[in-house]
Amino acid sequence: MGDSQASTFAPALRDLAQDLNLRCVILSAAGGDPLAPSSGPPSALWQANFAAIQRERPTFLVLACAWTYKLTGDPARLQKTLDALQPHVGQILLLTQPPQPPPSAERAALRQGARPPFLESPSDRSLRQAVNDIVRQAAAPRRTVLDLDPLFTSANGDLPVFSPQGRLLYQDHLHLSDAGTERVLPLLRQALSQSP
Repeated sequence: MGDSQASTFAPALRDLAQDLNLRCVILSAAGGDPLAPSSGPPSALWQANFAAIQRERPTFLVLACAWTYKLTGDPARLQKTLDALQPHVGQILLLTQPPQPPPSAERAALRQGARPPFLESPSDRSLRQAVNDIVRQAAAPRRTVLDLDPLFTSANGDLPVFSPQGRLLYQDHLHLSDAGTERVLPLLRQALSQSP
């Protein structure tokens, strides 16, 4: 469940669920607002997602969003969403937002000769870390946070943009590629293999 971040993981999660003999339902919309409001009327996407969760009562719910866009200025939305979802879900798995590579790490720039090291801009990093801290603080019984930062940050702080096989890890500055999502699969497999 989520926005385009969740959509990025959808194919890998579908395959992983099949591997683990789980049924997979994808509830995501690019640019959509899948979270409960802290005040005011709920979005149509939140209402549809919540109805689906109540109906399906999943064993696991993977929640992935571009948290910088969803929580900045209104961090209470996450807790409100989790409080609403938890009674209908066995285990909630929250994915932190991965680092955002600079424009020099995008395909066009690489074709023009851009080379590492690639560093997340200080403003992007600061904002992303602040919202990821909100996500990390949501960890609780029946609620697991999968921290993606270590998977996409080297020991010296730069961002690897290629897999060891030479495949790009990012589609763009905000979304992981198939090779990028493959890096997250071991964390997801481990979490989905445990009983809630």
